[in-house]
Amino acid sequence: MREYEKLVTIARYETGFDAEVARLTLENEGIACTLAGLDLAVNMPYPNVITVDVQVFESDAERARAVLEAVESGQADEDQDDDGQASSEE
Repeated sequence: MREYEKLVTIARYETGFDAEVARLTLENEGIACTLAGLDLAVNMPYPNVITVDVQVFESDAERARAVLEAVESGQADEDQDDDGQASSEE
């Protein structure tokens, strides 16, 4: 059961903004995730003191890492056309 499945950290970001972008990217791919430390990072008077962890269910970890790596390397952009829609090359 997923309710008892372990959460694992798959990425760590220095800003809440970058962590939110990662969260939205994963959720867009159907991967449930949570951000640990976001509330602390937002309320700290000094930037980059607290990191924000992106956590997913252990069974989704490998796929989630692959999604984020594709986005960070720019491969995800190659799969979309100029309108931001997924291309259907057949």
